Amino acid sequence: MKENNKSANQADKDVSILDYEILPKTHSSMYLMHKYWARKPANIVAHYIQRYCPQNGIVLDPFMGSGVTILESIFNNRLAIGVDLNPMANFITKNTGIYADIPKLEKAFQIIKKDVEKKNSLFTKLFELQCPSCKSTNAIITHIIWLKKKDDLNHKLEEIRFKCSNCGEIVANNSNHNEIFISIKPFVLRQEKNALNLLSQEQIKNPNVSFKYSDNQAFIQLRHNLRKQPELTELFTKRNYTFLVFLINLINGLPEDYEYEKELLRFCFTSSLGQSSKMVWVINKRKGKKLKKKQVGSWTHHFFWDPSNFFDVNAWNCFKHRFSKLKKGKRDSNKRNNDSQSIFQLANSFKDLSIEYPVLLWNKSSSQLELPDNVIDFVFTDPPYGDSIQYGELSAFWNVWLNQNMADYKKKIELDEIVINSHQGKNLNSYEKKLKEVFNEVFRVLKPNKYMIVTFHNTSLKIRNALINSVISCGFDLCQILFQLPPRVSIKSMLHHEGSPIGDYYIRFQKPLQKTNDERNSILKSLNDEEIYKIIKENFIEILKKRGEPTNFIWISNFLDEILYKAHIFPLDNLEIYITRLKNSNYFNISKDGKWWFPEKPKDCEKPLTTQIEEFLKKYLQDHWLDVKISDGTNKQKIFNEIYRKFRGIYSPDKYLINQIIEKLVISHIKCGK
Repeated sequence: MKENNKSANQADKDVSILDYEILPKTHSSMYLMHKYWARKPANIVAHYIQRYCPQNGIVLDPFMGSGVTILESIFNNRLAIGVDLNPMANFITKNTGIYADIPKLEKAFQIIKKDVEKKNSLFTKLFELQCPSCKSTNAIITHIIWLKKKDDLNHKLEEIRFKCSNCGEIVANNSNHNEIFISIKPFVLRQEKNALNLLSQEQIKNPNVSFKYSDNQAFIQLRHNLRKQPELTELFTKRNYTFLVFLINLINGLPEDYEYEKELLRFCFTSSLGQSSKMVWVINKRKGKKLKKKQVGSWTHHFFWDPSNFFDVNAWNCFKHRFSKLKKGKRDSNKRNNDSQSIFQLANSFKDLSIEYPVLLWNKSSSQLELPDNVIDFVFTDPPYGDSIQYGELSAFWNVWLNQNMADYKKKIELDEIVINSHQGKNLNSYEKKLKEVFNEVFRVLKPNKYMIVTFHNTSLKIRNALINSVISCGFDLCQILFQLPPRVSIKSMLHHEGSPIGDYYIRFQKPLQKTNDERNSILKSLNDEEIYKIIKENFIEILKKRGEPTNFIWISNFLDEILYKAHIFPLDNLEIYITRLKNSNYFNISKDGKWWFPEKPKDCEKPLTTQIEEFLKKYLQDHWLDVKISDGTNKQKIFNEIYRKFRGIYSPDKYLINQIIEKLVISHIKCGK
C-alpha cells in the first residue's frame, strides 16, 4: 500500500523536525457504526503510524477504546496489539474491523425482521394502532414525546406520531383539543402500561443492572431522577425496553451458522440503544427560532439522564436505521481489508502475531503486559481524561445487554479503571499512580530510541501535568507537545484564550537508549520563586517575539509544559500563580479579546506571523494554483496542511487566522484572473 508520508526509516533520520498540525477529516462510515467517546480522527492517527512505525512493525495501544489505532495500523500494513479493561472496547474494535459477508448479514437481518413484523408479534402489540382517519390497523407508532412539568410527579403524553399505510405520517399533539390525540391517547397509554406483562407472557429474561458500586454508592455520572432510581430500566420507556429485550433474544437465537452475523447484529443492537432510550431530548428551536415540527435530539452527554422533555423513538426503527449504517460501514471496512496486505484476523497470543494474524486484543489492564522486553516499534494511545469521561460507568449501558456478568464488571472497574471518581475512591494521586504502572510497562516493551504519541484532551492543567509526569517519571523523554484543533470548531472556540481549549494535545515521547538520572526534582528544589518566575517570564517574551504579533493565551500556554520540561522545572503545581503575576505585571498588555503583547514592540521581534503566512501563501498559490483549484474554489484541506507543515512548534498558527488569510488571498487571486 502506498504511503502518503515519508517512510518510518526516513522519519527516524529527521526526528529533529517537529510534528505539525494536520487538518482532521470527519470520520468515515466505518467509524460511524457505533458510538464511543473521544474517538480521534483516523487520518491523524494514520499519519503518526506511517511516520513512526516501519511497515510490518508492531503498534501498541494500551488504552484501545474504539480501536482507531488498531484499525489504522492493520490497514496501513502494520501489526497491532490493543489492550483495554472495558470489554466494549474489544467488542467495538473487532466488529468494526472484521471482514463481513454482507449478503449473509442481510439474510440474518431478514430472519429477524420476519419475526418482528409478523402478525400478532410482540412488536405489533406494542406499536400498532388503528388509524383514527381511515380505520386501518396498519398504523405504527414512530415517535412519542413525553413531558414532565415542574410540579408533575410523572411524565405525561405530549405528542404522538404514527405512520399509516394509507394516510402517511400523522402528528397528533396535546394542544387545542386535538381530536386524533384525544382518541388514541388512552390506547397508547394502555400499551405502555401493559408492556412488561407481555415479557412475562413470552417468558423472556429481563436484563437489568443497578448503577451502583459494591458499597452501594450510585455511579457518579447520573442526573435527575436516576440518582434516586439508578437502574437500567429507568433509561427506557416500558414499551421500548420490552421490545429491546424481545429483539436481543431474537438475535441471540439465530441459527449457529450465522455466528459472525449474530455478533454484528448485536453490535448493531448496542449502537441503537442510545436513540431508543429516554436520553433523546426534544429540539424545539434552531438558531433561536421555534420549529414548526419538533426535532429528535440524541444522547450526546457523558452521563445518564432522563430529561423533563424527551422523545420515545420506535426502537425497531432505530435498529433498522443503525443496520443501514452498519452495512455502509462494513462495506467501507471490507474495502480497507481488501486494500491492505492482510485482513483483520485475531491472533491468539503474541507468538501468533503475524501478517496472517495481525491483530492481538486483550480485555485487561495494561499494568501487566504479557510481552517480552523491547518488542514494540511504536505506541499511539489516548489515555483516560481524569474525571471528564467515566468509561466504565457509561459502558455498563451496553455491556449488560451482551450477557456480561455485571457484578464482576463493576468490581473490575472499581479495582483497575484509571479514572478520577470519588465514588470509586479515586483521586488525582491515584490516577497518576495507576498511569505510571501502565507507562512503566509500555517503557519496558517499547524498543529503545522508539517513540510514543500520547493524545490527550486537556481538562485542567493539573490533570495534564499528572499525565505528562506519569510518563516522564517512567524514563521517557518529552520531545514535543502539539495542540490539534478538532474537525469542526466554532469561531468562539478558536478564539478561546482562557481555561481549557477545545481540542487535543498530541505529545511525543521517546524511550532513550539508556535511562538517565533524573535531575529535574533537584533542580526544581534548588530554585526559588523569583528564579522560576524569571524563567517563565523570559519564555513568554521569547514566544511573543518569535510570533511577532499579539497572541491569544492558548497559543502561549500550549508550549509551556514542553518549555518547563526542558528547563528542568516540570511539573509546577502552582503554575497558575506565576501566570497571574505575569498578567498583573507591566511586562505585557492584555487586550479586551485576550491577546498578549508588549507595551512597546521590542526591536528584535521577528516578522509578524500573519505576514509570514500571507507571504508563504501568495507564493504557494502562484506555484500550485492548478493543484488546489477545484470546482467550488480551492482545496482548503491541502492549503491548511501545507501551512501547518511550514509553520510548526512556536510558529503554529490559529486555525481561524489561517482561514481568514486563505479567504482573503484566494478571493484576491481569483479576481486577478489567475
